[in-house]
Amino acid sequence: MTKTKGEIYSVIVRNRCGGGQRGCDFPRRVRRGGQPSRHHPPHALVGGGPVRRLDVRGVAIGLLCLAKHIAKEPGELQFCCLMVIMEITAAAESNDKLRRAAFNTNSPAAKAVVDQVLRVIEEFDVPSLQLPAIKSIGSLVRTFPSRETRVIGPLVEQLFHTNPDVATEAAISLGKFSCPENFVCSVHSKTIIEFDGVPPLMRLLRCGDRPQLHGLILLCYLAMHAGGSEAFWNKYGF
Repeated sequence: MTKTKGEIYSVIVRNRCGGGQRGCDFPRRVRRGGQPSRHHPPHALVGGGPVRRLDVRGVAIGLLCLAKHIAKEPGELQFCCLMVIMEITAAAESNDKLRRAAFNTNSPAAKAVVDQVLRVIEEFDVPSLQLPAIKSIGSLVRTFPSRETRVIGPLVEQLFHTNPDVATEAAISLGKFSCPENFVCSVHSKTIIEFDGVPPLMRLLRCGDRPQLHGLILLCYLAMHAGGSEAFWNKYGF
C-alpha cells in the first residue's frame, strides 16, 4: 500500500529515534508494518483518512516528541520532524476534531510545537527548514486568538527574506490571518500593519507571478479590514 508523505516522514523519524519502547512513539502503527495499535487507532494521525477516533494523550506525546527533536537534533531528523508537523497541521486545518484535540490553546504539547516552529522561523536562515515551519503556522491560524501576536511578528519579518519562496509563504500564512473567513481578521490585519508589514509587500509586487499574487491578496485583505484604522493612518497617513 502506498504511503502518504506524512507516513513516510513518520517512518524516517521512527527509524532515527530508535525502535525501543522508550523511543519516539509517533505513530506506532507505521512502525508495526502499518498495523494499528490500541494506542494509536486508525485515522488518528496523518495519512489515515478521516479522523474517527482520537487518543488525545497519544497525540500529545507524539507532538512533544517532535518538538523535543526539533529543539535538540539538527540535520535530517530535525527536517523530518518539521515535515511531519507540517502534514499534521495541514490535516488539522481542515478537520475541527483533530485541531481541537491536538492543538488546543491550553495544551502544553501544542505550545511546545508552536514555540519550536517559531524558533526555526526566527533563528534559522535555512529555507528548507523555514518553509515547513511557516506553512505549519499558517495551518494553525484558527487556533490563535486575537491577542496572540507573537506568531505574527516572525511571519512579517520573513516578508523581508531574500528568498522569494520564504517571503511568499509568509504572505500566504499572513493572508490566512487576515482573510474574511477568520472572524478576528480585523484585529490580525491591524497587528500586521503595526508590525510594518506593508513595505515588504510592496517589494513582493515587483517579484515573479506567485509572489505578486499572494502579496496582492494580502494587501487587499489589509485594505479591506484595516485600511481605515488608526494603526494604518499612524503608520502611513499623510
